[in-house]
Amino acid sequence: MAFTNSQMKKGIDLVIEYTHLKERVQDADFVFTGEGGIDSQTQYGKTPFGVALAAKSVAPTAPVIVLSGNIGDGLSILYRPDAIDAIFPTATAAKSLAKAIADAASDIELVSENIGRLIAAIQRSKQN
Repeated sequence: MAFTNSQMKKGIDLVIEYTHLKERVQDADFVFTGEGGIDSQTQYGKTPFGVALAAKSVAPTAPVIVLSGNIGDGLSILYRPDAIDAIFPTATAAKSLAKAIADAASDIELVSENIGRLIAAIQRSKQN
């Protein structure tokens, strides 16, 4: 690196910078992110945690919702006021990895629709 005058940066920092994530979410009501698998190690630089921290730094009241194909152990450490608010699995049934990958788009669509329905129901209940 000394020969190329380069710097090491975390991948998530580059993603946040190049996508202008903070500018895009500053007025968000909700922030959705996802990962193939999430567990306690997610706090060490995986995309959902980095997205959550960045989003909460500019939109602290916007809930950050993570969709994940595989949910592992130790999630409680990820639930923080400045990070992730909720994690939802995308798999709609027990299935092989190959089947889960093949069904990912439709499973994500179904889970997202149901999260949207939940949000709408909560909003309706607050109006009454």
